Amino acid sequence: MKTIFYFFVFVSLVLSSNFNHVCGQSVVEIAAIKNPVVQLEAALQLPIRFDGDTIKLKNALAPFLELADKKRSVALKWAYYMRMADGFSIAFDRINSSSERYYRLAEQLLRVHPDPELEMLGCAREGYYNFIYRRVKEAFPFFLRANDLKSKVTIKKIPMVVKHYQFMASFYSYIGEQANAVAYLEEALPLPRRLH
Repeated sequence: MKTIFYFFVFVSLVLSSNFNHVCGQSVVEIAAIKNPVVQLEAALQLPIRFDGDTIKLKNALAPFLELADKKRSVALKWAYYMRMADGFSIAFDRINSSSERYYRLAEQLLRVHPDPELEMLGCAREGYYNFIYRRVKEAFPFFLRANDLKSKVTIKKIPMVVKHYQFMASFYSYIGEQANAVAYLEEALPLPRRLH
């Protein structure tokens, strides 16, 4: 048991020091990124903390939504929905109808334009959202769906794979499935950081 604890401590330290170079890029810079996975990573790191001011959040991400619509990019529109859900979650610091609305919009988008990688990440992110606000029962279906999709995804197509797999690992560790938690971490950690 101590070995698993130390493994999670090690992974947490690695993750906390693993800052991605794409963090904080502007919409113009994101638009210029050619690699779709790196572009999505940059989009998923757009700033969303505005001291609870949701008007600033909407205004800050509006140009990104315009870019997604202009490029007709399902992935970028999905990222917009994820960042809005994250932003409202941070602003309200609790489960809220606005975050849930954006998760539903992302889900609807992927029903029309299926993408197993984005669906898996959306489930992992919404599961983690429920999990961190102590709604473990509500988190279960999202994590189970994400786990079901794992065999259908190409791991190299997953943006911020270490972070997203850490969401999965944290949940599985919490419910006592350490083997599954460790498997997620081992699968994600060998992947090199993407450079451009």
